Amino acid sequence: MQSILTACFAPDTKKPQDWFELNSTHELLSEFEHVELKKMYQDRQNLPLHLKGIYVHKFLVSSIAMWASPRYAWYIYRLLDEVAEKYM
Repeated sequence: MQSILTACFAPDTKKPQDWFELNSTHELLSEFEHVELKKMYQDRQNLPLHLKGIYVHKFLVSSIAMWASPRYAWYIYRLLDEVAEKYM
């Protein structure tokens, strides 16, 4: 998750834990309770410094990107669209 915030040049005021406290995040994560998927996120603070952080499922990336930076979210949407068109 930190790499998403870094990649989109999110302001220092944006912290990963802030996203997890949003009502919309709670609603989104509750939707995944009905789907059999691996964990949607993992807090990996016990890893070496260059690997530690919160790892999120690919389904959460666009939501986090939109919260962090609408400009970065737009970049992600276009990138996903390009990938989808290659496989159509």
